[in-house]
Amino acid sequence: MFRHPSRPHRPARFSRPARAAAAAGCAAVLALAAPGAALAHDRAPQHGPRDSQYAHPGPWQDHPAPWQDHRGPWRDRADSRGEPAPRAPQYTAEQVHRFLVDFYGEHGPTPWERAHLVTGELRLKAARTTGYDLLLCARSAPDDIRVGPVTTAASAGVGWATVYTSWDGGRETSSFTAYVFLDTAAPLMLADVDCAAPAG
Repeated sequence: MFRHPSRPHRPARFSRPARAAAAAGCAAVLALAAPGAALAHDRAPQHGPRDSQYAHPGPWQDHPAPWQDHRGPWRDRADSRGEPAPRAPQYTAEQVHRFLVDFYGEHGPTPWERAHLVTGELRLKAARTTGYDLLLCARSAPDDIRVGPVTTAASAGVGWATVYTSWDGGRETSSFTAYVFLDTAAPLMLADVDCAAPAG
């Protein structure tokens, strides 16, 4: 086919029926490819936050591990501000004073009180002491006994008081220190005795 030299070249033009047929063919191809594309999309790994396996915590994530929910013994002693945890209830100075007054009476503890109101360690210590009565720090029973004010050390869990003893109408006197544990989990008991005269 010869072209006229003065007429510019134009691309071939399809008739309207040809263009409609081509469009219909493309639509058919896309329709056939669409299910495969959707299937491929469904099979493709999804990494978005909604489809990620970590976006749906398993049962192990709903229940923290034991060590994550346990404060530990060292944390039971202090709160988040570092303050000491509340101590267990303790006997008061008034209760300790009343116990010592009842325990010693006017002339010393009775056999029952020695057996039931003295700690086992102190009973053993008294049994091994010879030459004097350890619980009274004396060789004989006093004529009179007086218990002084009680001091308590909450941090140590101990209270103590000076016990004054006298003989012969007060002409002979002595003193010693009696100690009592303050923990209310156990009954009040004489815990120790220091026969050295208190300073002052």
